Amino acid sequence: MAARGSSLPKTHAKEAFCLSEKDLETLSPRLKANPRARKSGPPMKLYNQDELQALAVAKFGTLEAVEAERDRRLAVREQRAEAKLQREAGSAVNSPPPAISAVLTPFREASWAAPAGACVLYWMRTAVRAEENPALDVARAAAAARGARLVVAAFLLTAHPYPTARRWAFWLEGLRDAQRELRRQGDDLLVFLEGHTKSCVPSAGGGISHPGAHPKPPADAPLAGGWAALAGLAARAALVVTDESPVPPDAGWLETLGAGLGGGTALWAVDAACTLPMRLVARSAVDKAWKFRSASELPRKARMLNCPYGGAGGGSEGGDAAAGEGGAAEAQVLPPLGDLGWEPLDLQGADIGALVQGCIGVDQEVPPVSHIHGGTREGNARWQAFLHSGLDQYANRRNNAMLRDGVSRLSAHLHTGMVSPFRVARDAMAAKSYGAGKFVDEFLTWREVAYAFCFHHSAHLETLQVVPQWARNTLERHAADPRPLVTPAQLETGATGDALWDAMQQQLVLTGELHNNSRMTWGKAFIGWAPPAEALAALIRCNHRFALDGCGPCSYGGILWCFGLFDTAKAPESTPVYGSLRQRPTAGLIKRLNAARYLALAVTPHVPTPAQAARAVEAGAAAKRGAGQPTLQQLFSKAAKKQRT
Repeated sequence: MAARGSSLPKTHAKEAFCLSEKDLETLSPRLKANPRARKSGPPMKLYNQDELQALAVAKFGTLEAVEAERDRRLAVREQRAEAKLQREAGSAVNSPPPAISAVLTPFREASWAAPAGACVLYWMRTAVRAEENPALDVARAAAAARGARLVVAAFLLTAHPYPTARRWAFWLEGLRDAQRELRRQGDDLLVFLEGHTKSCVPSAGGGISHPGAHPKPPADAPLAGGWAALAGLAARAALVVTDESPVPPDAGWLETLGAGLGGGTALWAVDAACTLPMRLVARSAVDKAWKFRSASELPRKARMLNCPYGGAGGGSEGGDAAAGEGGAAEAQVLPPLGDLGWEPLDLQGADIGALVQGCIGVDQEVPPVSHIHGGTREGNARWQAFLHSGLDQYANRRNNAMLRDGVSRLSAHLHTGMVSPFRVARDAMAAKSYGAGKFVDEFLTWREVAYAFCFHHSAHLETLQVVPQWARNTLERHAADPRPLVTPAQLETGATGDALWDAMQQQLVLTGELHNNSRMTWGKAFIGWAPPAEALAALIRCNHRFALDGCGPCSYGGILWCFGLFDTAKAPESTPVYGSLRQRPTAGLIKRLNAARYLALAVTPHVPTPAQAARAVEAGAAAKRGAGQPTLQQLFSKAAKKQRT
């Protein structure tokens, strides 16, 4: 509940204290201008928290009874939401249980009965981890429930619009960790690296086969080898499970794969990125952070209380638990996978730099960086170091771009799913410092509103169609305003003549990172150099090509913020070029961010202390679950028992 003496708006007051409109009529609220419509809208009604609490206690008897009633209503609301989702989704593969359906988007449905020898394929994309991974756990549970083999595979496709050596090296480092951990758990990870992986001649028979059309590659794919390998493996499966990723190119690839699969193969996308699944957030709540915060706070709390991760011992993903409940053991006695038609990469001990250097179709002009590496091990080590040495000072240090470690620097690991967002959220929430509170708000509000926004606007994220109408109007009115001419080459090399902006761009090119506070100023500058649509395209390219966290929902959220998303008008309409958009001129940063000092800022690899390394290993291990928390395997088993009875 809110702090004593504070005020709550009517909706929050009713939810927090289980009061009705009629109950509130006995109180005298304070009136405040409505932030949604300050000039024309009705005022907000704010109720005193102490008065609300007294009224609720009078109604229910005790404060404990009020809290019990609130928890009961939350549970009912969650059950109704999940029931609605299941009705909308239909009976996808015999209706998975509600706790799973809430994170699952069924793109294709199929019969539960698997053809003899058919497998369950988990296509690992943006949850590159073997711990606390709902997509992996759903695939494991579905395979166990069907008595089918689980196949886990990852495909690095040069049809990706930004297949840089930097991105590929980071991804492969993450896949190496995931492959090692999956093998420890009794499974494996098949890795296809397009431009490198060798093709094999398949044998005449044997192995797993599943009749069905092979999906066609995307129309713009320059190389078809990786897509053909993915399509061939998917065609053998009774069910394909993958990570929900509502951004280009992932969203389009998923639709293409689903459209080409045979009728006997189901396709599920699982949200492994958000504490409150994207699909549970209403479209109307994703255009403003305060709306999202209000709409997500209570349902997120209910979900996290019942999260199957993070119990005593550090939390796990169901890796060992799933294997212990039959997932890996059964797979050993099922028919072998047979010939794939390609040779999977063994990344253990591999020279990843040499692998990437030898890849056809990879952009070698953006090389890997040496100060940050992919993988769950490094990601967890970074998080443990920040949790114990930086989180409590986050609120005071986060806006100083000269303090590289004033922020967690986990964005690349979170974007690729190499670090569990569930672990980060619960660790930060347990810290209970002022800095931790600010971090939690940034992590749960600003990060997850970007994911939810992308989920609801996936098809138009690279257009101005998704920004608010007022922003589109002002951008259109000023599209023809005079601007200095800046070429793409000047932008990418940081040679525009604006010393501070050039330093930020060169830092991004050099390191693959850009401090978020600097990034907002950096992104806004594009509008001053090109008409709106061209500025958006140039900003997307510069961000996605060089940033290790590029191409993700948070990148799209930040990029579109520069064009008015999540924001309101902040300047007179007559302002040249920017109109009523918020401005962030580099001149405003000069006093606290000297260009020469910023460009010379040292970049050193993250080297955890022995204690931090030990904590990271412990945190990253497949550990015990919390008492009373159901595994996804158990949820599937319970659902199957209900269906049989």
